[in-house]
Amino acid sequence: MAFIYDYLRHLDVSKLTAGEVSQCLLYLHHISKRNAEVEGESGAIMAKLNTRLAELRKEKNAR
Repeated sequence: MAFIYDYLRHLDVSKLTAGEVSQCLLYLHHISKRNAEVEGESGAIMAKLNTRLAELRKEKNAR
């Protein structure tokens, strides 16, 4: 799971679709619950992903 977490840390979230963002959030949540160290560090990544998801929802509602 460490390689997935490392991948998510370096991911450019601005290029992700809503489905991809949701998958990343799911994986990150799962990893965080299994590893307390990651749980403390994952807040910034989750914030980026949630911000991207909000942007995508806003774009969808504007159409």
